[in-house]
Amino acid sequence: MIRRSRFLLYTAVLAIALLSGGCALTPVVVDTALGLMPTPQVEEPTPVVTHEPLPLEQTVWVLQSLNGVPPLPEEEVTLEFLPYNDPLGDVFRGNAICNSYGGLYEHNGQRLTILEFQYSLVRCPSIEEQYFDIFPRVSSYEIDGSTLTLTTDIGEILIFIRA
Repeated sequence: MIRRSRFLLYTAVLAIALLSGGCALTPVVVDTALGLMPTPQVEEPTPVVTHEPLPLEQTVWVLQSLNGVPPLPEEEVTLEFLPYNDPLGDVFRGNAICNSYGGLYEHNGQRLTILEFQYSLVRCPSIEEQYFDIFPRVSSYEIDGSTLTLTTDIGEILIFIRA
């Protein structure tokens, strides 16, 4: 009996939709015809940006040299700064030869401070160890065209280009 009632109800909804000029049977139409509440539309969350993105943000950067030494062709290191405002700082992430890494940073003009730095713990004999040693000490950045230069207070230099 319940199956027949449900079948008749769905048939009636279909007939109403077809007779009303070919109205599409969307979830809202069906719910309205059945006397139900409309299905809420779910929106994708968007990142909160409280400042204009810096030129270094929302760009994937690829390491070109570490203190003047270029990585080997198979030693790609990437870096991306994201304009998500965490109460503790903005977010960065990247991939090195064997490990992924990320953390929080803050900026003030050309001043750049790495607040938190974390990476996975795969042992990797490459420039990665030196990179992970220098990167947390970055204190400033400069962008010239498609080149990003990160510098520490003691003069260590990481040079990236846009991917």
